[in-house]
Amino acid sequence: MKTIWQFAVLLLLSPLALLAADPPRSAEEILKDYEQLKMPALDGTKTTDQQYIRQYIEERTKVLEQQGDLAAELYKAHPQHPRAAQLMAMRLAQKLSRAQDEDVLREVEEFVAANPKNELSPQLLMMKAMRTRGKDDRLAIYRRIVAEYPQSQTAASAKGQIRQTEEVGKPFDLAFTDAITDKPVSMKGLSGKVVVIDFWATWCGPCVAEMPKMKELYAQYKDKGVEFIGVSLDQPGEGLNKLKQFVEDKEIKWPQYYQGQGWQSDFSGSWGINSIPAVFVVDAQGNLHSTEARGKLEEMIPELIKKRDG
Repeated sequence: MKTIWQFAVLLLLSPLALLAADPPRSAEEILKDYEQLKMPALDGTKTTDQQYIRQYIEERTKVLEQQGDLAAELYKAHPQHPRAAQLMAMRLAQKLSRAQDEDVLREVEEFVAANPKNELSPQLLMMKAMRTRGKDDRLAIYRRIVAEYPQSQTAASAKGQIRQTEEVGKPFDLAFTDAITDKPVSMKGLSGKVVVIDFWATWCGPCVAEMPKMKELYAQYKDKGVEFIGVSLDQPGEGLNKLKQFVEDKEIKWPQYYQGQGWQSDFSGSWGINSIPAVFVVDAQGNLHSTEARGKLEEMIPELIKKRDG
């Protein structure tokens, strides 16, 4: 006599059960639902209302989850559709930004394996690296990006990230004309000083928010053999005027290297700078001491002064 479980298995495997299964929806149906989803509008007059902000975030998160489900449905049912890979990559990027569990990592690897020539694949690997805690594990991902996607823009950024790790303890080279005074500035001319390199921009909210603390530290240590240098990622054109005006208004006294190409700037790009503010510190011997000095200057600067002065 067959058990209830055996009857259930037979039913699931029967041709009638297979015929009864819902067929996948068309790509057009899925995309129609996707396009109908709209992000909630943010009321700028209520940004200080914590209850409103929590509700806004909940509504936005719900829409993102719905978009992600539809992207996954499209990718599974119609993987060759022109928008399938793009929307799936966006879904994975959203998931990577919120968590780094094994399911997300597995999905990323499956996507990369199925789309080895898609420009979104190295970008997802870069996001994976940025969310990876172990330094050796991060370096392995960066080297993989360089090896498998050597011509991509992401590979250039990955090289910079590798450089940030491998060049700590080595001489740091930088020479430019100060955008404010038109005077030449170089690391050779700052020999014997501890130098703080601040990658920032006037449009960067966190950069601007941290500027008062930077000014405080500069005032505290400028007469003790410490120099600050701002490396601006402000945009071409009006970016220079905005930089000059901001520096004047906020009474920022240290030199500013205006690169002039925003995120595409050669110097910051060569160091893999893909988020700001980012802070480097160079010791009195001219060697790169840290590429992760943001939030650590209050301890790091006096330590390097003490080391220099014996």
